[in-house]
Amino acid sequence: DDPRSPDQVHISFVGPDKMRISWITKILIMPTVVYGTVSGKYVNSANGTSSSYHYLRIYQSGQINDVVIGPLKPNTVYYYKCGGTYSTQEFNFKTPPSQFPIKFAVAGDLGTTEWTQSTLDHLSKWEHDVFVLPGDLSYADFIQPVWDTFGRLVQPLASRRPWMVTQGNHEVERIPLLHRQSFTAYNHRWR
Repeated sequence: DDPRSPDQVHISFVGPDKMRISWITKILIMPTVVYGTVSGKYVNSANGTSSSYHYLRIYQSGQINDVVIGPLKPNTVYYYKCGGTYSTQEFNFKTPPSQFPIKFAVAGDLGTTEWTQSTLDHLSKWEHDVFVLPGDLSYADFIQPVWDTFGRLVQPLASRRPWMVTQGNHEVERIPLLHRQSFTAYNHRWR
């Protein structure tokens, strides 16, 4: 397993014509995304930032990479690779149209259960432009590896359509005196 391989890939809007591509690697890399409108032909490239976090000194995240690409054309399929041209895995997404109607899918409280997979299966059958997740993403509730499980579970959909998420009470993960920062995992993983 190549430690540079992209894991937990997901995308989100950054303004009207840009997209944030986020993914995790086991090691620090140059966070680069190559992309284009033809599969296998990446005429554009963008660099971004990488971060990681500790939680209670018992969990260390992988390298969380964020790259903003664009400007992008509306209603267009883009093909991309996370990590640059050395990456073997190609992903793709379709930008929403520039005018209405825009189709939204909305679900909250996804978690990481067999019901989560059922919900994702239903979502995959419905053609939508944007997915909105209004809080309570993974239900990690302090158990940080659950965030990794959630990221892998949603990658097939979250890498193909923008996921616009907000934090809920299950993302707080603050423990007085032990971990004083709220929303640590959420803020690093789902900017």
